[in-house]
Amino acid sequence: HTEITWSAEVESVKGFRDEELSIVINENRIAKITVPHVDWYGLAKVTFLAADGDGAEVSSMATFEVTSVNDAPVMKKIPAQKITEGSEFEEVSLEEYVTDADHDLEKLKFKVSGAKELKVSLDKSSNTLSIQVPNEDWAGKEERLKIEVTDPEGGKDKSIIVLNVTGVNDEPEIGEVQSQEIKEGGQFKSINLEKLVKDKDHSAKQLKWSFRGNKDLTIQIGPDLKAKIKQPSENWHGEENITFTVTDPAGARAETEATFLVESINDQPVVEKKIKGQKIKEGGQFKIVNLDELIKDSDHKDSEISWEVELATTTKNDKGTELESVLDSKRQVSIKIPDVDYYGAAKLKLIATDPDGASITQSAIFEVQSVNDLPLMA
Repeated sequence: HTEITWSAEVESVKGFRDEELSIVINENRIAKITVPHVDWYGLAKVTFLAADGDGAEVSSMATFEVTSVNDAPVMKKIPAQKITEGSEFEEVSLEEYVTDADHDLEKLKFKVSGAKELKVSLDKSSNTLSIQVPNEDWAGKEERLKIEVTDPEGGKDKSIIVLNVTGVNDEPEIGEVQSQEIKEGGQFKSINLEKLVKDKDHSAKQLKWSFRGNKDLTIQIGPDLKAKIKQPSENWHGEENITFTVTDPAGARAETEATFLVESINDQPVVEKKIKGQKIKEGGQFKIVNLDELIKDSDHKDSEISWEVELATTTKNDKGTELESVLDSKRQVSIKIPDVDYYGAAKLKLIATDPDGASITQSAIFEVQSVNDLPLMA
């Protein structure tokens, strides 16, 4: 037997990925048949040849088969992706994260589930996963996509990809506040702040408003987010530039400016204190009349009022003398008595006129009563 030489020929009938069995015959004439790897399966015909030293040989054939046992595909962990608002997710080539001992990758089928607000699409020709946010301003809760892979024989595996979009605060967008012009005593139109501003990240009620530039005008905001601008009094007039500033909870802000004008309307002087007539005894003196105390003008200073004083005699005396009025620089009127024996009466008429021509008139009687003088002995 030691003179017999052995050899073997392998003919693959079918095999996994065109790989063949290997046969090694050792010195003890023992044939060791080895499969290419643990996942190999297939059928091979092996012809064993025995030859003696004189060249005579004989052969025998045997069939060796490894039955396929399906191995499920194996998916690796897919890296999570975290992006900021306005950015884009990277595409994911799913074939890079799966292995299959029994099948080519192009024969595998992938399925994606679990998306809520994110939009996902799978290119089946390349098994590439694309992920889009609903819009460029979107930021939401973490989403977890389940990726399932199935081979032709039903073997399955799965993996999870975690996706996050971190919000980036957008500053509010504020529209133009229309300037307003009204007459004195009128009212400004209210301003609807809710319609004036847009904020992609916050509701109108979450925003805070502030104002600057107003000195006399006041601004009040009601629960309906309408701003009312009020004058300090019905006679106020003037012009103020007001800056409206809106700030969101994250501190981003926007502002706009508008002019609010109250056009002056001249108000007629009004009686502040009614002039009182005076009645004195012969030989007495009338009290001085302070004109500034008599009227009030909401539009002008006391010094801007012009006065006209008229004194008309209503009761004459035997001598034919009359009272006299004097208006000084301090806007005070003195009624002068011609002599100590004078008696009689006169009507004092005061006309106050402002620079715009509006006027008011007051009048009163000033009387000196006669006192009987005793006769004098010559």
